[in-house]
Amino acid sequence: MSLLKTENDVAREIEIGMQLILGIALFVVGLVWFTGVLDPLAQFLGGQQLNESNQAYIQSVQAGAVKELATLGAILAVVDVVSSVELGFNFVASANVSVGHAIHSLGLLLNQGVDALVLSTAAFEVLTFLLAISNAVSGTIFAFAMIGLGLLLIARGMGAEAKLTALLEDVAFIAIALFLFTYIIVPYSIQISAWSSLEITHALHTSTREGLAALHSDIVERATDASSAKEWVKKGTALSAFDHLSNDLTQKVEAAGSLVWSFWARVLTHAILVPLFVGLVLKLVLHRVLKFVVSQ
Repeated sequence: MSLLKTENDVAREIEIGMQLILGIALFVVGLVWFTGVLDPLAQFLGGQQLNESNQAYIQSVQAGAVKELATLGAILAVVDVVSSVELGFNFVASANVSVGHAIHSLGLLLNQGVDALVLSTAAFEVLTFLLAISNAVSGTIFAFAMIGLGLLLIARGMGAEAKLTALLEDVAFIAIALFLFTYIIVPYSIQISAWSSLEITHALHTSTREGLAALHSDIVERATDASSAKEWVKKGTALSAFDHLSNDLTQKVEAAGSLVWSFWARVLTHAILVPLFVGLVLKLVLHRVLKFVVSQ
């Protein structure tokens, strides 16, 4: 029994010694990190490359959204001008009432498409902000996390009071959780969203661009560069534009509806749902791992 007790004591002393050594090492790493000496290590681990990839993806999406907004705006301008009271004559009254309703529906759909693209731009602006903040503070938070975890291990090794150990556990847990959020959850949520956009829904994006270009060609080709509806009337092109817009109007409305669905599907999927879902999954997994590590 005494031999077994002695072996347990030795094992406990070794464990305490390892805790102290590891705690001091982590504490030193945290202090050294503030000096910037270990910045090349962070770049080697892929932080810089991942950041550049995410920024390129967001810039590409935002540039595409701006172009689509301009194209959609041109289409909407034609529809608005054709149905405008500024023209001095009532197109809808002189045409079939169903045509007027269809043109109204087309305008509503196009406005919904604009709303979707604006929301997409705003959502990616939020992601850009989160990415910038994460890049700016992740290194500092990492240093605090290492210091906090180091102090926790040192306190445990030295047999500190339970209140102090509990306080250091909370501090280390919060610091490490913030680091994981800024260094892993935010960037990898965007990265997986970019991957899904390229590998899974690329066909949807291609068909959306082609459909928008076709609708623009079909509707705007009769438009002029006039700045107001009055100029349309003077140039005698408004009636021609109305006749052209009324031709195959059902198909135009269906095409616009398909585009709007694609716009909303894209913004909900890649700007909101995928980053949110991936972030939530990573958060749950890392939270369990972190809770286990800190409580040991």
